Amino acid sequence: MERALLQWGSILAVLAIFFVVSRYARKRPHRSGKHPNRVRAPKITGFIGWLAVLAGLLFTTVSFTGPASATMPLGAKITAIGLVVLGVVFLQVYFRWYLIVEYDFIERRGMILPPRRIKYADITGLTFASANGMQHMTVTGANGQSLSLNITVFKVDKLLAWNDFFRQMGRSPSPQEVQFHRDTGQWPGLAPYSPQHGSGRK
Repeated sequence: MERALLQWGSILAVLAIFFVVSRYARKRPHRSGKHPNRVRAPKITGFIGWLAVLAGLLFTTVSFTGPASATMPLGAKITAIGLVVLGVVFLQVYFRWYLIVEYDFIERRGMILPPRRIKYADITGLTFASANGMQHMTVTGANGQSLSLNITVFKVDKLLAWNDFFRQMGRSPSPQEVQFHRDTGQWPGLAPYSPQHGSGRK
């Protein structure tokens, strides 16, 4: 009974931490100093990465060179190495990943792959899905490229506003209309935009 309560308590604690981090990352996005339009991974990603690397290196040293290394279980040694690998993955995401959401395009660079940019005028599909309390969006371009984003964590209001215009007008906005939206936050001739995730597919 106590073990089950501990397991459920741990799961709820992780979910609560993720919820708080998601809300914080959305309200205060971590922007690049050199490129303010780039939103980077939340700072906690880097913190977890460094913590895992340091802890993994410590446990690896103890597991392979410490006095008890000869009797150390193989599972413990694998776990120590796994911590280092996990930390490197988190740091790779922290230093490489970024997202740009502009008035006419969206761009994302992943952990390994080069940046992918999709112009809104080239979008052939916008799909939305919910999983574990998170809202996800997949953008598909005319060239077959696609980007999947957690829009609970990252704001994509500019893209959603463009999609709202397309759904109402049946066409992409002109450069003049995009500039008007930049200046006023509204589309000419349309009611003020109100984000509605889950109701958009071009």
